[in-house]
Amino acid sequence: MSPRKLSRVDAGFSDEVSGSQAVFRCALQAWSYPAQWLRLEHDACVPAGCSKGAAGLLLALLDADCALWLSPSLRNTTALDWLQFHTGCSLATSAEQAHFVWVGVEDSCPALTELGSGTDLAPQDGCTVLIDTPENAPLTDLFASGPGLKETRRVSVSGITPELLAQRRHMHARFPQGIDLYVCRNADIMGLPRTTALSASAQEEV
Repeated sequence: MSPRKLSRVDAGFSDEVSGSQAVFRCALQAWSYPAQWLRLEHDACVPAGCSKGAAGLLLALLDADCALWLSPSLRNTTALDWLQFHTGCSLATSAEQAHFVWVGVEDSCPALTELGSGTDLAPQDGCTVLIDTPENAPLTDLFASGPGLKETRRVSVSGITPELLAQRRHMHARFPQGIDLYVCRNADIMGLPRTTALSASAQEEV
């Protein structure tokens, strides 16, 4: 990384080990208790134009073996330099080749059906998608069911379009292959793992 780029890189966690561990615990909690908002606290200096939740998750989850794809608006920020400096991740040239996909508030999510979903023998290779949503965006009521949920739960969320719902429904039948989602609203995150089925109504089969 050039000295000019290095000068633009903000600080990561003040304590890399404890900061990463705290965020990782929250990430796991979001999988264990899906379809509910959790507050992700950390002290990293998040690049302008990026949500605190998604930035913190990627800072803890990425490493040198991970390829990250950024949506167009995020490519105009210092997010890539920041994450490459602190994690050693690489930039995926297309979303289809990425282990992690980060979608900014101004952008549309790539089609989930075109992303890597792993295989029956290696489902862990499925892509993880992080979707940033504005704090003041209108919320849509959806219904979630699956492991970690005692019963179908109504959840208010933004960023999950009808197209994404249809794509998730299509991929749900391919389990254990699939795509895992985090929806991020600044410091709040919601985990929607591939095991969580989503529908637009409580009567709809999920």
